[in-house]
Amino acid sequence: MKRIDAGGHRQEPWLNAQGEVTVKTARYFLWLLLCFCSGPAVYAQNNYPIILAHGLGGSEKILDIYPYWGNADVYMRERGFNVYVPSVTPYNSSYARGEELAEKIRNYLVSQGAQCVGELGVSGLNCTTKVHIIGHSQGGLDARHVAKLAGPGMVRSVLTVATPHQGACLASELILINGLGFNFLEFLVNLFGRYTYDADQEGSRPIDARAAAQFLDPFNASCLVGDCSEHRDINVFNAEHPLESGIDYFSVRAATVLPRLPFIPTGWMTGSCGGFSGRGIWNDGLVELESQALGNVLCYRAPGLRPACFNCSGCANPLLLDHLDEIGTPLTFFNHREFYLSAARWLKELPE
Repeated sequence: MKRIDAGGHRQEPWLNAQGEVTVKTARYFLWLLLCFCSGPAVYAQNNYPIILAHGLGGSEKILDIYPYWGNADVYMRERGFNVYVPSVTPYNSSYARGEELAEKIRNYLVSQGAQCVGELGVSGLNCTTKVHIIGHSQGGLDARHVAKLAGPGMVRSVLTVATPHQGACLASELILINGLGFNFLEFLVNLFGRYTYDADQEGSRPIDARAAAQFLDPFNASCLVGDCSEHRDINVFNAEHPLESGIDYFSVRAATVLPRLPFIPTGWMTGSCGGFSGRGIWNDGLVELESQALGNVLCYRAPGLRPACFNCSGCANPLLLDHLDEIGTPLTFFNHREFYLSAARWLKELPE
């Protein structure tokens, strides 16, 4: 509806009688600009270090050349975050890997001037500063074990990315393949682990591909190939690791229908096993989607016309990524650095 002033001239609704933009209109356009151009406001409630926990077969630098996190840690430090990237044994259960990770985090905090009292796994720790742990793949299970060993006196939050919280079908299948192949696969994996990780360093745990596979196996496939020895698998782990009071748990899930070449066979194997077992066919090439949820499942909005953010307008759950997209390996279009930076900002918003 047109507005006409006393002189018979058309008057625009966003202008006053003098032809100036009204205060109300200016505020409205400013509100629109802020809604379109910005993510949620970040008010840092804590200044705890960010710990990046790598997954199975990883280390700070793979083959001592390529950084596991694709320099996301460097990107975060450049923006003011205190980030620590420890290496733990590449192949073992999360009982062994988690113990090693807990010790390295405690030692790191002490080296940064913090004081920690108590004992891991007994009374827990009470440190003058806590940490946020972001774990990719099995690193998320390691983080859960750290939370159990150290307690809320050292761990403020755990955020897992594509972590097999209910185990991985692929582990069961590889155990069967290894058993039929006279343990050759196990030999190759252990050999690769010894080449990429210094198992002689102080505090390191053994490299044991069989222990890793048996831990991640949800169906006790080892017994089908003649090894019915007692071991603590993912089902026992979950029973022993309820969510710790005083620690916030978050998870991010991922799946894809178009994995890159190395994940085509493993994605098919994971999907077929998941479909047969009732766990669903969707996966990221290694881990079933239904296995990845823990605590508060977050959605994520990738950067574009608007900044990256978690649990905001336009975010996605699950992310359409394969297992290596999630850590920014070459030939990916996913901006993993902004993803982990946004995760750090999300965790910083938590109250102390």
